[in-house]
Amino acid sequence: MLKKLRALAGAALRLLERNLTISARLTLWFSMLLTVVLAFFSSVVYLTLDRGGKAEVATLVATHAQQVLAQVEVEDGHPRVSEPIHLAPSGTQVALYDGRGNRLLGEAVPGVLPEKMGVPPTGSQPQHLEVHGQGWFVVTLPVEDGGRVIAWVRAARTTQGVEATSHRFLFLLLAAAPPFLLVGALGGLFISRRALGAIDRITRTARAIGQGNLSERVRVPSANDEVGHLAQTFNEMLGRLEAAFERQRQFTADASHELRTPLAVVAAQTEDALHLPALPPEARAALTTIQAETQRMAKLIAQLLFLARSDSSRLGLEYEELDLAALVRDVAAELAAAAAAKGLEFKVEAPSSLTFWGDQTQLTRLLINLVENAIKYTYRGQVRVRLTAQEGGIVLAVADTGPGIPPEALPHIFERFYRLDKARSRANGGTGLGLAIARWIVTAHGGRIDVQSQVGRGTTFTVWLPPGS
Repeated sequence: MLKKLRALAGAALRLLERNLTISARLTLWFSMLLTVVLAFFSSVVYLTLDRGGKAEVATLVATHAQQVLAQVEVEDGHPRVSEPIHLAPSGTQVALYDGRGNRLLGEAVPGVLPEKMGVPPTGSQPQHLEVHGQGWFVVTLPVEDGGRVIAWVRAARTTQGVEATSHRFLFLLLAAAPPFLLVGALGGLFISRRALGAIDRITRTARAIGQGNLSERVRVPSANDEVGHLAQTFNEMLGRLEAAFERQRQFTADASHELRTPLAVVAAQTEDALHLPALPPEARAALTTIQAETQRMAKLIAQLLFLARSDSSRLGLEYEELDLAALVRDVAAELAAAAAAKGLEFKVEAPSSLTFWGDQTQLTRLLINLVENAIKYTYRGQVRVRLTAQEGGIVLAVADTGPGIPPEALPHIFERFYRLDKARSRANGGTGLGLAIARWIVTAHGGRIDVQSQVGRGTTFTVWLPPGS
């Protein structure tokens, strides 16, 4: 049974530890240790006080018995007390018995100083008795006459006062324990949080890095301890990561920039070649393919440049007051022909006017990316764009009745170069960067973008923008 309880307690403690922070676990262990130390200290003090008090009672009763014995005189083989027996020291009960155990003098105490006493244990060492739940120390000394015991002096003193004092002390300890443990736990929590502050700063820095800010650094504590070494090592790693990402960004930006000129030349030459009157059909088909791929590459390079600049924080937003409802209608009008060409029903729901503070160029790019995506991947049914002003923000929803997105793909849908069907995306002119750009634009405006989708029923992208963007 004890083993089962121990195993159950261990399992509960492990489960609790898994759900606690390091600081909370340290506080828990510190509190448990403090509880054990306090319990041990209280037990030692209580036992010391109790035993010390009882030892003092035993010494007193032995001393008092000797004092009374000194008052007993023997005349003609009979004991005689020169002073009244009640003059014995206060708190000690004394009785005088004859040789047969009959009480001669003193007040009777049942079980301790009886009316008739049997053969008592003799000696100067007090005997401890429990009578009706009350402790007593008793000393029985013989009165001798010529080596013959003619009487007995029996002294008794209760330990009730000592026990009451010990119990009061124990009560005070128990009453003081909760606030003491609470103060200790709070102190332990403060110390652990202070000691682990650098780790918390490392966590916040790592979160900031997750948002693309590699320039963040952890403040290294002045103490030359393990936490300081961890912070310093983490900063060194961040420095190497920042340098590596900066080289990657620079390479992407430089490569994209260098590719723009030759692609522009290829596009221009292809356009001129397609206008030649005597162009064989095979050559025209090849040039048309080259033109489509050139346009796709130009779009990809433009998107790569955009992301490279956004990653390096060199791409800032140019805020201005604009009519977001009018912007939605303008983009919808621009893309309505593409929807009509596929036989799709294209619906736009927007208020007559909706003032917003944002970057018109980037918001236009956002709308084009979302609506264009919906049109590309919807083969029948409808595409609906809905703009509403709600309490606490502005909501833009772009919904389609396309094939939908599998649940396992939803967490990756905003990742760069992620495409569900690479062949189909390539055929539609997709690059896998449009949604990544859309998320950056929304985040830069202080908003968020979510996606809900059901396979075979369609997809809805929802953008929430704060009113104070």
